[in-house]
Amino acid sequence: AIVTVTSYAKDQIAKYSGIEATKIVPLHIGPKSSITKNELETGIDHSLEQILQKKYILHVGTIEKRKNLTTLLAAFELLLQNNLQQLYLVVVGQKSNKPTLKDDTVFEMVATSNLLKEHVIFTGYLTDSQTAILYKHAALYVFPSVNEGFGIPILEAFAHKVPVLVAGNSCLPEVAGNAAICFDPYNADALSKLIVQTINNQALLQSLQQKGTERLTHFTWDKTVEALEALFERSIMHAKPQ
Repeated sequence: AIVTVTSYAKDQIAKYSGIEATKIVPLHIGPKSSITKNELETGIDHSLEQILQKKYILHVGTIEKRKNLTTLLAAFELLLQNNLQQLYLVVVGQKSNKPTLKDDTVFEMVATSNLLKEHVIFTGYLTDSQTAILYKHAALYVFPSVNEGFGIPILEAFAHKVPVLVAGNSCLPEVAGNAAICFDPYNADALSKLIVQTINNQALLQSLQQKGTERLTHFTWDKTVEALEALFERSIMHAKPQ
């Protein structure tokens, strides 16, 4: 058997490798153990204090083309043009070190827009504990990626009770379930309106937080280990001579 992390990844492997789909087993994983509430016991990181004083949308991940940050930035600029200028966008992550994947357009968009320049914060690399603090205080997590194998930030956001919006493609709806709102990752105008509608609806935000907490219970490393052990046992039994 080949083990992968989502049904979407299974389908992609089968499509591009020619391996029979029946030999590919999707096993969901759990959240990163290094980003938990326990990490926050050390207190507020002073380097992040200025960010924490703002109301912000969060995105965490390597800055590369598949992350589709250009659509998020375009949506955010539309939002700012409609006078919601108390809001900021915080992007955590390093530039991609892969020449074919790096996305310099993201930085060019911000540099050439006065609105974005004042309201978008690139933190670069942060430690897990620093990232956890930013999750804890975020107003909303937006995940516009067009190619993901699992989408760990969804679980991280759920763990910190952050409402989540995800692109309605690849594995993201599979992982988020009914605990996030899906959007068209190629429609900046619709995403801008969705962000505004969500962030101004307290009842919706609370509902997403509750659903996220419940959804997170489906993803634990104990469950992953149990499923993996069961797969090993089936494989051993299948391999034994009759």
